[in-house]
Amino acid sequence: MHGGVGRGPVVTDGCAREMATGVRTLLGADVALGITGVGGPGPQEGCPPGTVHLAVARAEGSQSRVESRHVLLDGDPTEVVASATTLALDELVRALA
Repeated sequence: MHGGVGRGPVVTDGCAREMATGVRTLLGADVALGITGVGGPGPQEGCPPGTVHLAVARAEGSQSRVESRHVLLDGDPTEVVASATTLALDELVRALA
């Protein structure tokens, strides 16, 4: 485990949660995001292109409260990355509201 994130597989809800929690703890942030997935063009770790796991960790006292989402996005690799980025930013805005 490096920085609180297991070695793999990486295209999982658990990995996104570990990243979000690890970043929040490492930086002492109130909110942090973890995102992983498959941009394409082919599958990875048995997951189809467009698979995205996203997690947001929020401070709750000395602990983290983590919420996560799993989505399947359409498009070529560039479109998947753009859509995943938009989704991540939307989730951060929602977490900070």
